[in-house]
Amino acid sequence: MFYRWQEVTPNEVRPGVTRRTIVAENVSVSYVELDEGVATPFHTHQNEQVVSVVQGQMEFRTDRDCRILGPGEVVVFAPNIPHQGKALGGKALVWEALSPARHES
Repeated sequence: MFYRWQEVTPNEVRPGVTRRTIVAENVSVSYVELDEGVATPFHTHQNEQVVSVVQGQMEFRTDRDCRILGPGEVVVFAPNIPHQGKALGGKALVWEALSPARHES
């Protein structure tokens, strides 16, 4: 299968967070746009998650660490590790992959 991100239907996850997701059998990949100052709630999930910052800056927190990442930088969250992300200094765009695939919107 071949896709174009601009043709993938965006889903407003919560105010200020829009996600475009492609789901394969074992992995899901998403482009996520976050408005300045918007944070995801601290959460966990069974999926391993890889997040790459494409544009802007993101603050990522775990129960042990806090880092600010910019374009070209990547964080990997192991399954069931509490974590949070927040857009800093303007709109942020991240690419993320989850395995096993995330099937909810």
